[in-house]
Parts: sequence; structure tokens; C-alpha cells
Amino acid sequence: MLKRNWHKLVFICILLTCIHGLQAKADHKTAAETYKQANVFYKSQNYSAALALYDSLLKDGYRSFELEYNTGNAFYRTGQIAQAILHYERALLLSPNEPDAEHNLRMAYLSTVDKIDPSPVLFYQQWWRDLAYGGSIFGKSVWTLILLWSAAMFFAAYLFLKNTKIRRWSFYLFGTTLVVGLISWALVENHDNHMHENKGAIITSDATYVKGAPTDDGANLFMLHSGTKVTVVDGLETWKKIRLANGNEGWIIASDITEI
Repeated sequence: MLKRNWHKLVFICILLTCIHGLQAKADHKTAAETYKQANVFYKSQNYSAALALYDSLLKDGYRSFELEYNTGNAFYRTGQIAQAILHYERALLLSPNEPDAEHNLRMAYLSTVDKIDPSPVLFYQQWWRDLAYGGSIFGKSVWTLILLWSAAMFFAAYLFLKNTKIRRWSFYLFGTTLVVGLISWALVENHDNHMHENKGAIITSDATYVKGAPTDDGANLFMLHSGTKVTVVDGLETWKKIRLANGNEGWIIASDITEI
């Protein structure tokens, strides 16, 4: 029976694949139309309507620099500074070093209550941070693949070409690109681990106490206000251990922050 009807099974699989593809295409078209309409609302200064549409796209799982950036702008225009900061930070995670987003983020931070100066670092520590954690993981991954593929091509040239001079240079280039590619790979892994172990978050409650222990009766160490950026370094049930840019640490109720 299976041998006789295999072609029917194949036809059903192809049909289901086509239906899924058409549905995905239709969903993408609908999302694009929703995003376009949200932008129309934003340009007409109907920021609440724009936010409703941007939020619906984010809840459906759509992510892009433009969507996060525009959502941040809409929140900023409606005076919701903490949410604006959150989405600007998310936008810069997707596309670092965007000058408009960086400018708007700085402006939003000027409206926050807490002014926290980062701990001073030595020049070589700052150099290492820029090297290890600067840019995007995706960009670093692309360069790593390019370097490793280049190393493979240079090695193939060394193995199969007959010209002695070309083979010698191919071997040198193979060794160089391989070493640099492996270093780049290690930096990608280090950056990814750092992001998973040290997640940024924004205080989204109006004000909250940071405690010395993850309990309601823990000692109040200091108070943080809406829009302050923290780093999540640990968690326990409904509590998160956070660290500030100046090095201060403590425990905070998890619902008072939103991770970037």
C-alpha cells in the first residue's frame, strides 16, 4: 500500500509546503502593511496609535533595528522614557553604532533621575572591552566565516598549485588567516557568553529599592528610579541580582526590570 501511494504522500507534502509558504508570505505582507500604517500614524503625531501597531508587531515576534528604533521614538514622544530607553538599547543591540539611536538614547538618559558615573577603567581595560564586546555578534561571525573560508582556499592553493612562489605565499596567507580566524572565533564565543551571563536591563517601575538579600525584609541598600540601566548577574526565584555601572550590587524584584 505504501509503495502504491508514495506519490500521494509526496504530493501532500509539497502541497502543505506551498500552503505554508503562501501563509508566511501573506503574514509578511500583512506585517509590512502594519508597519507602514504605524509609520503613517507616527508622522501624523498620533503616537499612541503608532505604538499600538509597533507593539503588535513586536508581540508577533518581528525584530529589526528600524522597528525597535521607531518604537523607542514613539515611547519618547509620549513621555514614557523608560520604555524609550529599553527599545533604543534593543535597537543598538541589533545594529550597534547607529548615530541617531545613540543620540536619542543619550537624550532619553538625560531625563532619568539616577545619574550613575561608571567606575574608571585603565586604558588597556577599555581597549579590551572595545575589542571583545564592541560591535555585533552577527558581524563578528560573518568576518570569522570569511577568514576561515579564506584559510581553506589558501590551503587548497598550497596543495594543488604548482608554482613554487604562489604556493609559498599561499602557505603564509593560510597560516595568517587561520590564526586570525580562530582568534575571531574565540572573540565571538566570548562575546556571546558575556551577553548571556551579563544581561542588560532597564528599571521599568517608577522607583524600587535595591536590597542586600533576595527577601522582602532584606536591608535597603539604595533606591533606583525608572529608566536606569543595570546589569543582571544572577537570579533567584522572583529576584534578580543587579550591578550598576559604578560597581554597586544588590537584589531587586524581577518584575521591576525588563531585560534588554
